[in-house]
Amino acid sequence: MSSILRFKYPALLLALGVFLILEIAARIFPIEYASGTGIYMTEHRKALVEASSPEFDYIILGDSRSLSLNGHASTPSEPYSIYNLSLPAMGPRYFQFYLEKYLANRKKKPAAVIFAGDPGLFQKSWSTPSHDQRMLYSDAVDESLWHYLSLRFTRRIEYFRQGQRNAPRDDFGTLLWDAFSHRYLHLFDPGDMMQQYTGAERIFMLREAIPNQLYLYRFRDGIRQYVFEIRANSFRTHPVPSECSRCAVVPQAMCHPDYSRIEQNLLLREKLKERNGGVNLADLLGPEDRMRYYMMRDGAIKKQAEAFEKELPDLAALEALIQAATSRGIKIVITDVPAIEPLRHATYYRLYFEKLQELLKKYPLATMVRFPDPYYPVNLFVEQVHYECEGVERLNREFYSGVFPKIKAFAPPEGE
Repeated sequence: MSSILRFKYPALLLALGVFLILEIAARIFPIEYASGTGIYMTEHRKALVEASSPEFDYIILGDSRSLSLNGHASTPSEPYSIYNLSLPAMGPRYFQFYLEKYLANRKKKPAAVIFAGDPGLFQKSWSTPSHDQRMLYSDAVDESLWHYLSLRFTRRIEYFRQGQRNAPRDDFGTLLWDAFSHRYLHLFDPGDMMQQYTGAERIFMLREAIPNQLYLYRFRDGIRQYVFEIRANSFRTHPVPSECSRCAVVPQAMCHPDYSRIEQNLLLREKLKERNGGVNLADLLGPEDRMRYYMMRDGAIKKQAEAFEKELPDLAALEALIQAATSRGIKIVITDVPAIEPLRHATYYRLYFEKLQELLKKYPLATMVRFPDPYYPVNLFVEQVHYECEGVERLNREFYSGVFPKIKAFAPPEGE
């Protein structure tokens, strides 16, 4: 057989050989730096959570707004460590598995897990399967493959009876998946997917995850840009004035040169190292992007406020995270990094905290600690979600002066 391949299909052997060489090269070189910021950050988190060290006294989990919380390196006067493991745009269901991945190879358990995610993560309408986000053919997450196929068959017939020649499509769900799926696919491997999902969703996730194990596919966007769309700018460095560390200067154009992806990701790596996992995403916005967000802010706030008068919270994913921590004897603290002032009296938030208080009664190792004022004025936000630099300064000042002391009293670090 080998001789047949060798002499009859030399082009095939050559193609396979070239592919193998390129795949090995992609695994050797740090090609993740050529990828978009979202992929690089997820790869950075994956490497950290799968390692056996370092071990932190406290870990923060949350979303893109939670990322603005700076971690804390252990010092002689404050001998405890905090690391912010938050990731943006991941939804609520992965938190349990993310924590389990962090704990899998570490001997020392954290004194506490600090969940700082926006309560809005747990909107009932967001608790949907990845393969059918509008639930056109599903009744619930974690349903069997047989149930899904049965529903798909009967509902397609019903659509046909109603005179619809084509069954409805979830174009918005497809758009969301295309935009944010790299978070899941770069954080979890097919083996993880087998444990995390069931039924039709498991098949969908495996179908998406398996090709991603090839690095030529996994980092295809970065490879394409640096091979087929190469520019001289990709090899230049862009020094930034030292005054760009001041909030008043952050929005200025001189603080946002035309970085290449590699340079941008190297700078992001330094920020994550300096702030123990924290980074304010809005600080990365240049003047033009920032202005676009300002122009959309009022409309986005109004839309969010209207949605929160209709939406209901579903805390199943949060309870799964609480169980994952407390079943291992780890304390968990639920907080919420401050939201924007116009949402202070939102019905959704009221229902969320009512349900959360009832939920926490079941778990002695879990508690809630809120900021002194959990709502910040509009001028501290770029849009309705992310903070201005001044908002981040206030956030971290109030966290370390008013929130963390209560967390530390509830869950002292080892040795205290």
